[in-house]
Amino acid sequence: MAQQSQSLYVTLLEFESFLSESNAPILKMLNPGIKFESARQVLGDLQVPPDVFQLYSWKNGILRDNNLTLGEQWLFPMGMFLPVELAVERYTKIAARRWGADKFPLFASWGGEFFLVECHGQQQKSETVYYYNPGAVDSDIIVSAYDSLLTMFQTILECYRRKVYYYDNVTGQIEFDLSLAKEIAIPLNSNSEYWRLIPGP
Repeated sequence: MAQQSQSLYVTLLEFESFLSESNAPILKMLNPGIKFESARQVLGDLQVPPDVFQLYSWKNGILRDNNLTLGEQWLFPMGMFLPVELAVERYTKIAARRWGADKFPLFASWGGEFFLVECHGQQQKSETVYYYNPGAVDSDIIVSAYDSLLTMFQTILECYRRKVYYYDNVTGQIEFDLSLAKEIAIPLNSNSEYWRLIPGP
């Protein structure tokens, strides 16, 4: 297993441990992880970064519950973790006419925004995580958000540790301050366009 994948999985386990210690309600909503072979079968010919398989071996997303608010189901701001089966369905139905067939969705806001990784065959080398926002006015509708899945979850974990992200004990919804998250994200994601668009210091 590559060191990058090992590091991601360790970070994911640290994240899960933090959510457990914090009694975060989102943890109980996440589906169990699936084996590499199962994810590969669902993805078919799509060539995604290797760490995507580590992500799905940790947890296989969350099944959306219409009885809950979106804020109760986001793993991070505007990010509901798509099960691999639903991610493939979304890709098949809308990728070509929205963001392009060369990117695959991992997280969705369910308001139109998605976080994407590249998936364009054997030439796929980039580990960048992109943010797709069809309503963007002051930027392109697709911008780089995180340098990799590893730095994405390092950023998310650090935001939770510093209480920049947290789940409200009463509503169960995620609360966040993106201007403070920006201070954490930029040092970890030097190539990010998304975080430089966020107002703040």
